[in-house]
This record gives sequence, structure tokens and C-alpha cells, in this order.
Amino acid sequence: MKYFKHNIKFVLFTTIILLTAPIFSYADLSSTLKLLAEVRGLEQSSPDLIASNSRLRETIDLIYQKIIESLIVELDLLKHPATTSVEFGRIASSLKKGEIKTFTFTRIPKNSSSLINFDIETGGLSVGSLSNQVIGNYFNWQVANNFLAGRQYKIRAEDQEGKILGVSDPFTVSNDIALAPTIVTPILMQPTTTPIESTIQQSILGVGPAPDINFGLINYWSFGYNSYSCRTVGGAVTNADGKIGTGLGLDGVNSYCIVTTSRQYYPSKFSINLWAKSDSLHTDAWARSGWFVSLKDGAGYQIGPIDGTKKVKFTILDNTSANSVAYDVGTVEPIDISNWHNYTITYDGLVADVYLDGELATSTSLSLDRGYIGKEDLIFGSDYSSEYRQFGSGTLDEIRLYDRSITPCEVKILAGKICQGASVDSGGQQVAAIYSVFGRFLDGFEK
Repeated sequence: MKYFKHNIKFVLFTTIILLTAPIFSYADLSSTLKLLAEVRGLEQSSPDLIASNSRLRETIDLIYQKIIESLIVELDLLKHPATTSVEFGRIASSLKKGEIKTFTFTRIPKNSSSLINFDIETGGLSVGSLSNQVIGNYFNWQVANNFLAGRQYKIRAEDQEGKILGVSDPFTVSNDIALAPTIVTPILMQPTTTPIESTIQQSILGVGPAPDINFGLINYWSFGYNSYSCRTVGGAVTNADGKIGTGLGLDGVNSYCIVTTSRQYYPSKFSINLWAKSDSLHTDAWARSGWFVSLKDGAGYQIGPIDGTKKVKFTILDNTSANSVAYDVGTVEPIDISNWHNYTITYDGLVADVYLDGELATSTSLSLDRGYIGKEDLIFGSDYSSEYRQFGSGTLDEIRLYDRSITPCEVKILAGKICQGASVDSGGQQVAAIYSVFGRFLDGFEK
């Protein structure tokens, strides 16, 4: 049996390697269909083994699902010619450090779609990657503070073989620092939350700019190797079984994890995305409230369960005056809280959107002046109340904090789905090649 497992892994792995390269090159569908035949052949050759191994059966079903999704992508791409060149829109002659710019470009032919990599160069040398995308004609970039003032930079577009498709006009970077975005006038009423009763199924390719789940990322806690750290207290551990790798395990007694904050943890616009599950003793209702993420001063925020229910509540804080105000902007209610679910809140200064497993659940109109910087610690695993502190029982993983409102497409990707030809790999990082998601399944065969 061990030999057979390795044989399955070898056959699928070699097929996927051969398949990955042409996925965006508009080759015919023979490679994808070949993979489909390989999986089907393995399934038919050993029905008893598969019937007795539920994990293997589940894995094969998931691979079938990914094959179908990939075929949809390829068929859509085959309707359009490949991009042969790129013409950039007008770029300002000088950009400020910290400034967020939208760069537009035109594909030639105009109805083409193929993978384009965008790099920034100076003196003919690449000094960093800005974006990559299969479709669309614009992307966002925030000018980093380490760019040299007065030096001339250009943006270069390349195909996946490294052929240059186009180069932008040159621009310089000044030492001026971009001002914070204009704060809108605060409203004088409670937010109005609109439940989303049904969601229109979006195209697998989506629309708009290429997704980039690392753009605007303040911090990312995966509780694994080379991750941003938090200081564990009580019975909290960072080697519990996570959604990806290891996660933050919480015993419900006195365990939590502390992150020392600074100015960047209080953005006026923000997004939080995380995975969470209850422990095996609490399958019908959460134990304790508000313990996923808690920063309860200044322009803070809080995400956490409602004790005794299956609901999870999302709260935005506005402590800009003597009287702090907490705005509840939405709740979600997963059916099975002891399984992993993805929770997201995005806030752009006017609207707060709440998502469950990548799907929009509520949308709340809320205009606030959230400029106050607090001094509290960011807490995972406890609501950190000064009156009656509550500690969570369960596991948290893959917590991401952004200084912007991430897009619906990015929310889907972070929830483990495919959007605009992108997904996340077994390490939680965004990847452009759809078939790399198969790595998660291959890694699980012998567990």
C-alpha cells in the first residue's frame, strides 16, 4: 500500500509539473485532459483501496473539482489572442514616497489576455516586482520609502518567457511623503447593515486588477516558521494543528497571544482576514465572546464569537472623542464551528463588508473619522476586557491585517478559492499557476 501511495503521488506530481508551464500559454487542452484521464485511470484501477480510504476519496474528488475549474479558465482564455505588446498610460514625472498610484495600460491586441509580469527598473536592472495578472488593464502600487530621490525609474511589462512587452515613460521619486487620505465627515447615526441574502456567482476569472494579497499588508501571523510573532500567555501554543501548517491553540482557561502595537496598527481603512475553529468540546456553541482579534482603543477593531451561539460578530471602534464608540457592523453564523471557516472584514471609510468563507454576508454604511492612535496591545485569543476577561477555546490561524479595504476577489483567494487565475499555495502565499494548489492534496496522502 505504501508503494501504491508513492506511485499515485509520483504520477500526479509529474503530470502536474508538465501541465503547469503551459497553463497560461494558450496551448490546447490536451495536458488538462491527460491529467483527467490519469486521475480517472488511477481511480478505476484500485476501487477497493479508494473505497476504504476516505481521505484518498476526498482528495480525488477535490482534484476533479480543480480540473473542472481549470478547464473553465483555459476555455475562457482560448477565446482571446495572446498579448503581444503593452502600451502604458501617462505617468506623473515625479511620485511621492508612500503614494498609492494606479497604473493603466493597454493590451495589444485590445481583446487579448495572457500572463503579464510588471517590474520596476532603474538603469536597465529590475529592482522589484510590482504585479502580475492574466486579464485586466491596470494595477495599484504604493511607492516604497526606500526608493532613491532623484533617480529615474520605469515600469517594465514582460510575458512569462521574459520577453519585454512594453516600458513606461520614466519617472522620479521625491523625498516628499504622501499625506494620509482625506478623512470623511463622521455621521451622527448608527450604521445601517444590509444582509446579503444571495450572492451572484462570479466568473472564475473575475474582473478588475490582478489580485495581490500582499499589497498593503501590515502584518501576517501564520504561527509557523518565519512568521510574525506574538507573545503567548498561559496555555496558548503556536504549534497546534492549523489550517495551513501550525496555528494558535487556545485552552479557554487563561491563554492568549499579545502583539505590541505601533501607529501602523490603527489604519483609518483596514481589512482583517483569518481562519478559526472551536475546540472539540464546543461543537454546538462558542465558548466565550470576542476572542478572535481584539484591539479595543483608538481606531481599533474586534472580531469574535458571541458566547452560547454559533455567531461571530465584527466591531469597528471609534475612540476619537472622550466617549469611545463601538459599532457592530455585522454577524455571520457558520453551521459547523468545530471545522475551519474563513472570516473577513473590510472597511474603506464609508462601508464595512463582512464575509464568511469568501462570500459577502453583510454590508454596512459607516462613515467615521478614525484617526486616533491608541496604546493597547493587539490580542489573539481573548477579548481582553478590563471588567470580565474572556478566553477562547479553539484554534486561530493565518491572521492578516491590512491598511486598505481588500477586494472581493482577494477575499475569495484568502478563503481558499480561485479568482482571476490565482489561489494560495500550501504555504499561504498567492500563486499565479492554478495547478500549484494540488500540492496541498499531494502532501496529505500519507497522513
